[in-house]
Amino acid sequence: MYNLSWPLALLLTTFGFLTCGQISFHPPPKPENPSETSPISLTSLLLSLLPLPLPIPTWTLDLASLSAHGPTKIAHNASLVHPNFPSTSPSPPLVADLLSFAHKCSAARSQDGLSLSDLGRLHAERVEALQHPLSWLHEFIARGESGLAWCVMRQRRVSESEADAKSGASSGETKEGGRKKKKKESVIPVPRLKEWFGHERLPDGWWDGVRPSREVGLLEAGKCAKAVGAFKLW
Repeated sequence: MYNLSWPLALLLTTFGFLTCGQISFHPPPKPENPSETSPISLTSLLLSLLPLPLPIPTWTLDLASLSAHGPTKIAHNASLVHPNFPSTSPSPPLVADLLSFAHKCSAARSQDGLSLSDLGRLHAERVEALQHPLSWLHEFIARGESGLAWCVMRQRRVSESEADAKSGASSGETKEGGRKKKKKESVIPVPRLKEWFGHERLPDGWWDGVRPSREVGLLEAGKCAKAVGAFKLW
């Protein structure tokens, strides 16, 4: 759905199951009582030979499990829109703060949305406001959430990326008329922020150009997470 690479998707899924998955055991189905005319199946014969019925283990993961707090859980106290207690819904005040911050950044930059730098500053503010510092695990998760959100939800300019690839310009500058022109940083538009973070649904037009056309891999996600963690409040 999000066009993540198989290694990245496998890593996220495995990490989710290891930290928040629930293992439960269910009794096996009772073997049917064979009638005199029906043949005895091999399965029913083996089950009848066991001294005790063996329970069947299942490993599940649901939304409520992901919202659980704890030292080894995914949920943490520096989430951009979720409260500091188990909750499957975004916090309206935190969503309002996110959108207000986005509008301030948009007005200062004349661009509608949050850049990766803005997400880094917002993450730093959330961490600074905590009474207790995050553990290394939760700090790693918080950076990854912001970085991955930018990778998946940012507005892509295909024409600019193609021009940069042809000209061999650096990631921060493009050449125009013999002069170097600073390229605008990609942003997550405010409407997407409201839909994704506030309503927890895919933005409008997801399958018509919003969804990443290029696969998002481990290296890109890790690089963005590292960029988010580089911002500090002085």
